[in-house]
Amino acid sequence: MDWIKPERLAQRALDESGDVNANGDFGSYAKANLNGTLEGSGIESHNLVFAEGRVELYRQLWRGLPLDSIADMGCGLGLTAGALADAFPNARVDGYELSPDAVSFARRRFPKANFECRAIGRDNDLGRRFDLILCQEFYPFTRTSDLDTHAEFLTVLRHHLTDHGCLIIELSERDFGTSILCNLERLSGFRIERTVMPFDRVFRYLPFLPLAQFASFFLGRATRMARNIHLKLTPLKGH
Repeated sequence: MDWIKPERLAQRALDESGDVNANGDFGSYAKANLNGTLEGSGIESHNLVFAEGRVELYRQLWRGLPLDSIADMGCGLGLTAGALADAFPNARVDGYELSPDAVSFARRRFPKANFECRAIGRDNDLGRRFDLILCQEFYPFTRTSDLDTHAEFLTVLRHHLTDHGCLIIELSERDFGTSILCNLERLSGFRIERTVMPFDRVFRYLPFLPLAQFASFFLGRATRMARNIHLKLTPLKGH
């Protein structure tokens, strides 16, 4: 599980010349933190940038859920966590991220949310429980098809849910063969609800979830573009 090894925490953000290397997540985070802006960081090529629209989608999906506390795992530069703090002003929002550069940027840019630089693993206790834990493109669920890995991280995250809490996993359908999507029927202890998300750009023009899903279905069929899958995992009592 190389995403939580100590060397991952110390991943270099500079290239051989000493300049910021924005070809990967950590390099983009370093460049954004150095310049104080997303411009020129390259973050848009591998991270969600238009977080406000995605969070409005979430707000429509999560209606009726008691949300006094939300955690964003692998929050990157804090764009989604910041948008969540705006969309749910009565909730405490905590973001957790490996990159010190990303956390530094997020703390300056999004003061309504709380950010902590740390890995999430079997030996971690975050010291609090959450009504909702968001795992948006969270590597342990998107970069491996290993059932044991998925089960281990689900156990860790479940430990941090309140009695009425739920876990949200957001990932692309293109990752089916190398993600938790291929193991859903083999997981136990959760009620799993699966929603096919509309394209973010479609939702910007049609900001009503059912209508955006309908339009995205036909657009996806015509273009063969992958859509995102929204998984809601609710722990089953007695498991």
